[in-house]
Amino acid sequence: MTPLKHSLNNYVNFLLPWVIVTFALNSNLLVAHEMWIEPLDFTIKPKDKIFAHNKVGQNFKGNSYAYLDKNFKHLNIHQEKFDRPVKSRLGDKPFIQETINDAGLVILSAISNGNTLTYKSEEQFRKFISAEKLNWVFKEHKKRRLPSKGFTETFIRSAKSLVKVGHGKGEDRKIGLPLEWVLQNNPYTTNEKKIVACLYWQGEKVIDKPVHIFNKTPVESVSLNKKQNTKNKTAYVLSNRKYQVTDTFLTTDDSGCVSIARNKGIHLLNAVKMIEPSDTVKNESNAVWESTWGSLTYSTIE
Repeated sequence: MTPLKHSLNNYVNFLLPWVIVTFALNSNLLVAHEMWIEPLDFTIKPKDKIFAHNKVGQNFKGNSYAYLDKNFKHLNIHQEKFDRPVKSRLGDKPFIQETINDAGLVILSAISNGNTLTYKSEEQFRKFISAEKLNWVFKEHKKRRLPSKGFTETFIRSAKSLVKVGHGKGEDRKIGLPLEWVLQNNPYTTNEKKIVACLYWQGEKVIDKPVHIFNKTPVESVSLNKKQNTKNKTAYVLSNRKYQVTDTFLTTDDSGCVSIARNKGIHLLNAVKMIEPSDTVKNESNAVWESTWGSLTYSTIE
């Protein structure tokens, strides 16, 4: 092989993974809205590293993506003693890899850059609205005489995650995300049977709002779920179900909060706010709807 061909091959081999990652992430943005931060371990010791994935998907099931700076306008880490940007490098996977020296409650926070989604059919739009209990949106869509398909939505996603370092003492607090969850009691130190979570939109509590609560519980059992035919016998293939996901909808009360059972497992709180875009957003993106997503994860496995 000539030196030139060898150099080109090396360049292609280096570049291809980034092209695949970028394409995969941008493609996923077209088919799923939810984004959350999912640490590999929600409990670590001081001077250990937090490793946390950027997950995009639906129903607490999704793919993990490497860090791309163009996808985030905010990626920070917070503790009682500091607030600072996460020092992620291009291509880091997990996208957060941070050493924490001091014990206490750590908050991870992220805000995505804006993206757009074009609905190819009325069914696609109806499915999304129904899944998020946003029936008023479809009525308003008709009232505004908007097209049934081929219209655009612009969206932004924000996420928080709470990690226990050492004793895990500390309090969740408002970071300044556009749609933000704040827990009123620390899930790692409280003795209460309920976790109270309040939802804020641009700093103000959101009342009478349907919100989606997920619980992912470890499952130890092995199940028989697939049958294969061979020449001489029928064999069952064993599948180890690592987690079982359950979900429920709650509605925020007059104080903008919900009470969540402190069951064992990993918890994902998710909400979405739909508004009519400003004239500026309409002109820039041709969007007829603007959605903002807010999630929070924590664990009560121990």
